[in-house]
Amino acid sequence: MKCLPFLVAATAAWAAFAPLRAEAQQVIAQNAAGACKSARPVFDGNLRNRPTAVANEGSSGAFVSCSMEDKLGGRSTFPAILLHNNGASSITVSCTLVQGVAGGARYYTKSRTYSARSDGYISWSEVDNSFPYYLELINFSCNLPPGVEIQLVSRTPA
Repeated sequence: MKCLPFLVAATAAWAAFAPLRAEAQQVIAQNAAGACKSARPVFDGNLRNRPTAVANEGSSGAFVSCSMEDKLGGRSTFPAILLHNNGASSITVSCTLVQGVAGGARYYTKSRTYSARSDGYISWSEVDNSFPYYLELINFSCNLPPGVEIQLVSRTPA
């Protein structure tokens, strides 16, 4: 019976932190090497697939397509893509979120400038113009300048 107060306290603590545990499990991320590939064979010579990134190591831009696994009828919010500029100067990267499948897809393009040797996310949310709160079947298309790499793609299930 001496352990009953401990069990009650432990159960209460577990219940109190349940929202934090659920929140911590919300973001689904995947390394670019597993989610992304060259958009056309002509770009293959510029791209290097490493275990942790897909990098443009060529001398000209290369288009890369990424798709995240999802269940049919699944809903997600806050899609994002993490990029890194390995170059010695600032560069602007443009990516398009493609929501859905061919024939009914919707496109949302964003650009971000990255300073030399920096990384950061391009992300989409409901505060963007004409952007739906819930998404299904999330895909990305990015024009990677030389020296830029995609490190991961992510989404938050609704």
